[in-house]
Amino acid sequence: MGGQSSSERLWKFGPSPSEILPCFTAALGYHSTTMPTPYYIAFLKKQLEDRKRKNSRYSLRAFAQHLQMDPSALSRILLGKQRISLQTAEKISQTLRSNVEEKRLFLSSVALERKTQAESRLAQGLEENNLSPKMRTLDAKVFERVDAFLDLAVLEALRLEDCQPQSKWLANRLGMTAGQVEASLSRLQALELVKSLDGKLVKADNHLATSAPDANAAKHRQYQLQILERAGQSLEARGTEPQTFLSLLMAIDPQKLPVARAMLQSCLSDLSDTLESGSRQRVYQLAVQLFPVDIVPEAEAPNH
Repeated sequence: MGGQSSSERLWKFGPSPSEILPCFTAALGYHSTTMPTPYYIAFLKKQLEDRKRKNSRYSLRAFAQHLQMDPSALSRILLGKQRISLQTAEKISQTLRSNVEEKRLFLSSVALERKTQAESRLAQGLEENNLSPKMRTLDAKVFERVDAFLDLAVLEALRLEDCQPQSKWLANRLGMTAGQVEASLSRLQALELVKSLDGKLVKADNHLATSAPDANAAKHRQYQLQILERAGQSLEARGTEPQTFLSLLMAIDPQKLPVARAMLQSCLSDLSDTLESGSRQRVYQLAVQLFPVDIVPEAEAPNH
């Protein structure tokens, strides 16, 4: 027992919180070279075994009934043959009356699995098209040189099925000036973010991620402000264009923010898979903001 944290002493089966940490940090954007067994599977197996230990006649079917799930689906989940949705994970954790730490690890491991599976599907699709299966992350120095919103918008416009990669067409389509687009294309070519294919400019990497916010804090703030400004313009226009603005004001437990980030990353990955799988006809910006509204003295603010 010596040297263990109180949380590790509470967990007697399967991965401890310290062993789950690589999964948890990967869900937040830090990737490990190994992938342990999902925490939620170990947790469910332990719950089932505990019940069997108390009642030798207790069955998987009874456990499934308690969880209000189909027995065959639960069996596939325990065997790792079927993934679990975040909504189902939330329901299960409530049914089993999980403590705060168990629920946090349970939800984050589900979110991580959904994220990695989405990445695997993306990789397979890219391989089938003889493209690099890896998402390219912009080097911090490269991100510092781009006009983030403008240049990334031009890159996505180059992927449209009806794209005509000339400055005038791109400017009209994106609501920019021809001069802005010409400067953007010049930067993108210099940074090798676009390439020439059959005499046409195309995006060099289909899937591109910006650098970590900590590496370019000021640049990322500027980029997010540009996104919010463009969202305001779209909201003010109130045209016939299909658009969605959703918001929710909540009194929250800040300790759950890491789980929320993992869930949001998983959701964004799934949305990207869905929206980009069809005919690419429009360029849309998807943005999510989760920020505090109240003001807490710095000495009282928790660290996350």
